[in-house]
Amino acid sequence: MATPYSNIFTRFLRKIYDISLADSLISNANLAESQMIGYIDSAVENYIQCAVDLDDRDDTLMQFNQTLKSYDEEIIALWMISSYLSPFIVSIMNLQPFLTDNEFNMASSRLGLGNKLALQKEYENKAETLISKHSYAGMDYTQFN
Repeated sequence: MATPYSNIFTRFLRKIYDISLADSLISNANLAESQMIGYIDSAVENYIQCAVDLDDRDDTLMQFNQTLKSYDEEIIALWMISSYLSPFIVSIMNLQPFLTDNEFNMASSRLGLGNKLALQKEYENKAETLISKHSYAGMDYTQFN
């Protein structure tokens, strides 16, 4: 059985507050969905411990061709947030060559670089924690006896 992308999109959208993405979903759903598929692509690259083959998916049908567990959906959504934040961080970092250290520190502070980096790390840590929890939960402890 397949898992629709909409399951993961819903989890992702509940965790972010982005008026422009919400507007895009209303005015140009195809563009917004394409953008979120890009986030899924990045998320899948980070979630290498998944028990199912995350590359087995169909972007036209907007689905993973296998059934994902709810925690797999959650982990992908968390990695999507990291991908979502990356362009904001990179755009701020791209200012650095053009500014003095003092100017860059002021600009990055005003644009929330530290907050964005911390938020990105927080969601990456949440994803890694969920991966670890489910790895340990499925472990066969009889082999250690």
